[in-house]
This record gives sequence, structure tokens and C-alpha cells, in this order.
Amino acid sequence: MKILCYTLLIVPLVSGYQLTFAQVPGTKTQSPITVTKPTSKPASTLKPVTRIASLPGAAEYKTILSTQLNKAAMLLGKPDGFLKSPEHQIGLPDDIKKVETNMRALGLGKLLDDATTSLNRTAEDAMPEAKTIYQDIINKLLITDPAVLNDKTNSASASWLKKNASANIQIRLTPVIEASLNKTGAVKKWKDLATVYGKISPSPLGTDLTGYVTGKVMKAIFAEMAK
Repeated sequence: MKILCYTLLIVPLVSGYQLTFAQVPGTKTQSPITVTKPTSKPASTLKPVTRIASLPGAAEYKTILSTQLNKAAMLLGKPDGFLKSPEHQIGLPDDIKKVETNMRALGLGKLLDDATTSLNRTAEDAMPEAKTIYQDIINKLLITDPAVLNDKTNSASASWLKKNASANIQIRLTPVIEASLNKTGAVKKWKDLATVYGKISPSPLGTDLTGYVTGKVMKAIFAEMAK
């Protein structure tokens, strides 16, 4: 008795079907054996897409943040809101303070005072846009940790915002501060100050003025929101 050996050939068809042939050795005859279609996973067994959304109560929490922001912006954005504030007045950077005594002794006090005033006027001028940036970010932030909603005190909510939004706020606020520095004349006064500083100090003035003022404005807003 002969035992015939078959060679299976699988030919792909249209629409995902496969036709299987058996070929008899020594012949060119191919006879179809089976037609199969690959099985697909039932839709009911597919894992649903998880959508991240703010928790119930998040709207109330954001309302608290918005109220705090409005209070802070109103205080800091008014005339002399920074300049006459014992807590938030923007003073001269540390590298200037190191030679401030010598500069005043040389009769350069007005130059220092004008520079200080211009930095604070810059912060006050930028407050309306700063408020808009903060509010937009508050609106878009997702609150997914239930523990956050357990403490709705001003200090806790301001701390949460600072932790979760500072990087984005800084990116968006920096060009606003830069524009205000030019608008208030602070850039020119800073250049005048840097020229004199270079004649007194062996090293050039290294402070990033835009970054310095941006940091001070953010610090003041968060501090007032926490009260």
C-alpha cells in the first residue's frame, strides 16, 4: 500500500480569506481542501479607551482659585501695587546690591532708584495679561486626585496650582514681561545701569532681567492667592 504525501499550499484571497490546496506528489493537480477566514476579536471584548476627566467637585475648586486670582490681580495691578508693597516690591538683583553702597556714594542713587521703579512698573503693567494667563491655565487643568479636593483652603489650593502649573505659566508669562519691560522703559534704564556697573565691578552684569521680573511676578501672585 502506497502512502501518499501531500504538500499544503496556502493561497491568500480577497477580503482576508485563505484557500488551502493539497498537491499530490508527481502530479500538477491541486484540489481545494478548505476555505477559512481569520477570526477577529469580538468588539465586546476590546478594552475601552480610558478618558481622563476632572473629578466631581473640580469646578467648585477652580472657582475658589479664580476668586483668589482676581483678588491678587486687583491688588498687584493697581498703581504702586508692587512699588509701594513692603512684601512684593521688586528690588534690584543681588549682583547690583553688592555694589549699591559704592554707587550711591558716587552720586548714582537716582540711577538705582529709577531702575527699581521701572521694574515695579513693569510688573504692574503686566498684571492684566498675567491674570488672563493664570485663568486660562486654571480652566484647562484637570484634577484627577480626590485628595486635592479635600482641602479647599486658599493656601492649599494656591500651593496645588503652583506645583502643577508654574512651568506653563512661566513659558506664557515671559514674553508678556519682556514686552512690558520695553513699554515702561525698564530695558533702557537697565542698560544704563549695566554700563555704570561694568565700570565698578570687574565682572559684567549677569542678571537675566526678563527672567528675574517674571519670577518676582509669579511669586507675588501665588503669595497673594494663598492668603
